[in-house]
Amino acid sequence: MTIKKLVHTAKRALQDTSGSSFKLGHIYEILAVTLGFDSYAALCANHVFDEDHDYRVRANKRSFGDAGARALELGHAPEVAFVAAATIRRAVEERGIRVRELDDVVTSARQGFGFVNDFYANHEREDFDDDGGADFDQAPWDADACSAVLRESLERAASSDDHRAHYALALLGSSDHDDFEDGEAQEGSAHWYRVQQEGAVLHGVEKEWADAYAAALLRKESPHSPDRAAQQHLERAAELGNPDALMDLAEQREDATYFYRAAEAGGDPSRLVDLAYHFDQPNVEYWLTRAAESGDIWAMRTLIEQFDHRDLRACWKWIYLAQLLGTDLRKDDMNAYHDGGLYDGQLYDDDQGGALYVEGIEGVRLEALESLVDGKAREDAAALFSRLV
Repeated sequence: MTIKKLVHTAKRALQDTSGSSFKLGHIYEILAVTLGFDSYAALCANHVFDEDHDYRVRANKRSFGDAGARALELGHAPEVAFVAAATIRRAVEERGIRVRELDDVVTSARQGFGFVNDFYANHEREDFDDDGGADFDQAPWDADACSAVLRESLERAASSDDHRAHYALALLGSSDHDDFEDGEAQEGSAHWYRVQQEGAVLHGVEKEWADAYAAALLRKESPHSPDRAAQQHLERAAELGNPDALMDLAEQREDATYFYRAAEAGGDPSRLVDLAYHFDQPNVEYWLTRAAESGDIWAMRTLIEQFDHRDLRACWKWIYLAQLLGTDLRKDDMNAYHDGGLYDGQLYDDDQGGALYVEGIEGVRLEALESLVDGKAREDAAALFSRLV
């Protein structure tokens, strides 16, 4: 059931039981107050509806009283107003209706679809996931389990040109991963498709791959395909200035123009760093600094190793800031692993023996600072930390 259907059902039920006429807008207002908002407009400003039967919302006494009071304000008689509040509260509880912040929906959708920067691997960023960017403590987003209520609510927000809603729908509607099992299969299919387009007559598995790729292209190009709809939402989000959508298009289209627009729109410095590397931009140090100041541990280490190594005070500033954030960049993180055999790639076990190799990250080694300068570096780090907490 969607919110629209729930509201229409509640309207009919109230009119049948009370004999009074209810406007749909009144039902939405009472619903919003039941969920703890001052008005439906206040709810829609930054939130969307969702349905979660396990969540089982329980409207408290205050929200029930506020909902009844809101019905009174809308001109309904007291006996009708509180029947309306009770009816809508019951619907909320039975359906598990809840609200989610739009920003949280976008974050969950990005994590679930693997949009956290693909360029990290090129810079050993996997070693810094816990400190250098998105919060991975949240459960991955399950697009297949996305409720009809949430999708409807996102569509409503998108119709009002909320760039976050457009971007969330772009992520939820993307089905690129359904067309091919992995990147290698996609690359092979694209190759044989090009060979076939050049006039070659293919047979066997090569023809199957080429035909599958051609069919996937047709699905993507269809105006009714989920991929096309997702792309339209992505493009609209970018038009409206959504920095994540702009950065996604920069990666997707290999076009630095979107990088510049994302930078102007206040994009995530950590993603802009990787795009700056990717497009060979001269301002990598600037974005690394912005990322480090926002708490990106990988950026701090990179600045020390590549840019600030001649400025000891700056280097120690990053060391102390990382410490305040819970990471000691001076500490080695090295491990021994089995090299070959039954336990190849696993942590080395002396009981098993055999060949081994050592892999990981060495701690940063820096000369000590004079006491006065060291104090300044600590002050610099504390000032940056105070902006993050």
